[in-house]
Amino acid sequence: MDQLDFQKRIDHCKSYQMLQAEAQIILGIIQNEPCNSKMFAEYITLLNKIHVKSKGFNK
Repeated sequence: MDQLDFQKRIDHCKSYQMLQAEAQIILGIIQNEPCNSKMFAEYITLLNKIHVKSKGFNK
């Protein structure tokens, strides 16, 4: 799955739990898949977007 797919999925998350699930998927990819520094930076950017968006939800 590429970063654009994740971007769309994050944009459509309607709850804090959905954002947590997306973050877990991204973290799993980072841990288990080989990635270069550009890919790593893109995943970190997605995690940051999740973090910012999660502030808008009641936990």
